[in-house]
Amino acid sequence: MSAKDWSEIFEWRVDDDGVTITKFRQKNATSVDVPSEIDGKPVVVIGCKAFSECKSLLEVSLPKGLQRIANEAFRGCSSLTEVSLPSGLQTIGDWAFGYCSSLTEVSLPEGLQTISDCAFYECKSLLNFLVAKGNANFRSVDGVLFSADGKKLRMYPGGRQKTEYVVPDGVVEIANRAFSDCSALTKVSFPSGLQTIGDWAFSYCSSLTKVSFPEGLQTIGAEAFSKCKSLTKVSFPKGLKTIGDRAFDWCESLTKVSFPKGLKTIGDSAFGGCFLLRKVTFPEGLQTIGNRAFSNCSSLSNVSFPEGLQTIGDRAFAGCSSLTEVSFPSGLQTIGDEAFFGCKSLGNVAFPKGVKIGKNVFGRELPPEFESQSSRDPFYWAKRGGVYADWGNPF
Repeated sequence: MSAKDWSEIFEWRVDDDGVTITKFRQKNATSVDVPSEIDGKPVVVIGCKAFSECKSLLEVSLPKGLQRIANEAFRGCSSLTEVSLPSGLQTIGDWAFGYCSSLTEVSLPEGLQTISDCAFYECKSLLNFLVAKGNANFRSVDGVLFSADGKKLRMYPGGRQKTEYVVPDGVVEIANRAFSDCSALTKVSFPSGLQTIGDWAFSYCSSLTKVSFPEGLQTIGAEAFSKCKSLTKVSFPKGLKTIGDRAFDWCESLTKVSFPKGLKTIGDSAFGGCFLLRKVTFPEGLQTIGNRAFSNCSSLSNVSFPEGLQTIGDRAFAGCSSLTEVSFPSGLQTIGDEAFFGCKSLGNVAFPKGVKIGKNVFGRELPPEFESQSSRDPFYWAKRGGVYADWGNPF
């Protein structure tokens, strides 16, 4: 076909390396064969959003010379059941096949070098990843995608209905989004050498009730277990150093959390919105509790902070309406803005010498004389008649 004929089907641009398909014009088509060349130039890239939201598309055939499928290229092609990836393909970008809810199996070619963690996100019918023999970067074990050396679990097929999964020995890292929104999973077992759980790794796993973390785990990423609404209890291992931002936010059934000695940081909003969380034990050596880390944990009744804690972030415990008692360590340096805003059950509070206190820490400004006393001996802020009133005498 001539370039004129192809222009009725595609839009494209010509770069030094060849042709990039930028748009598929026939949105209601059920199948398409992408040509190997247009006007004598090889087709090497399917561009960003080129086929996005082509909801009638059932199958796609891609040319042998294709090198890259760009971000969101086939996102939302909800009827797509089959795609043939050519052997020379090197890169699959972010959300390239995201929300292709009818896609059941993916065969990754020999030459593939890079695949985005969210390339097949929300593919709700996907049952297996297959990897061509000779691929130096990936391998498939029982349909689950791993790095070639087996040390990184890359993707778990989102359409599987199995309730339990055992992560194989030798895995040291679970990739970002690896199990995200796998709603059938109730239990996952981790190997002893696991070190890192990536961002969003188990987010929206709504049936997940129990996880047991191995000794040696060092990092739990941002939103790693966010919105796992059936998760009831979490116990963290010795050696854990970081719990990322929003790691367990809105885990609505979580009732108890115990942190290990050596933990340094609890990230922003890490446990925000865990309405049923009643008990939290903080370890010695903890340095930072992030902004909104336990906000709206409305069942939390009392908190004791360890020696060594330096910072309590903005709104860290805001909305903890059942909180009646807090105890601060002597070396605490900063309490953030509105840190205890809306803690309507909180009684008298004792502060250490020299602590810097943010704005509206209890939901209202403290009077000037409070600030003037902060460099003196330890003092307390007394709640009288439901309102935080005069500062008390040093004790």
